[in-house]
Amino acid sequence: MNGQITVDANVMHGFTHSLIKDVASAERQIVEHITAQHSFAIDDTGKIEHQWLETCGKSVFGEWFYSQLQKGVVKKVASKLDASHKKKLQNECGMPMRGEIIYVAVAAVTDNRLIVTEDIDFWEPSAKLKSNEIKQKIKISGKGSVCKYLAKHLQITVATSSMALAKLQ
Repeated sequence: MNGQITVDANVMHGFTHSLIKDVASAERQIVEHITAQHSFAIDDTGKIEHQWLETCGKSVFGEWFYSQLQKGVVKKVASKLDASHKKKLQNECGMPMRGEIIYVAVAAVTDNRLIVTEDIDFWEPSAKLKSNEIKQKIKISGKGSVCKYLAKHLQITVATSSMALAKLQ
């Protein structure tokens, strides 16, 4: 295993959808790559586990999740993020605190310091209502306020499924 990767619920949802439909997708490729070569980092408080199961469902995904947890591919870690970072991410960058911040707190304690997500909130929350084309340009450029803050102050990289796959291979 090459290290722990933090993966957002929207990527796991895409993975689950691909499993059910038996089709290829970037989400399925990155999850299968992490499963084979790395491990998934989730918080030991159960927030990510809850998000994943609520987003993906307990039947197909739940079976996969508990199997990988038992095998040690999904690992629970003690997440930690200083309050000053939370405050700056929320107040200066506009990052919602509802669910996304737990992924930052988990990634901050892993060696890889990588968050795999398709959620624009990890790049530029103010672009939430923009077109998919504009959101994609922001993700590719890495110029969003949140991803720049994470890279500069916490050495965390934010990547889409495709970007993460290219980085990890």
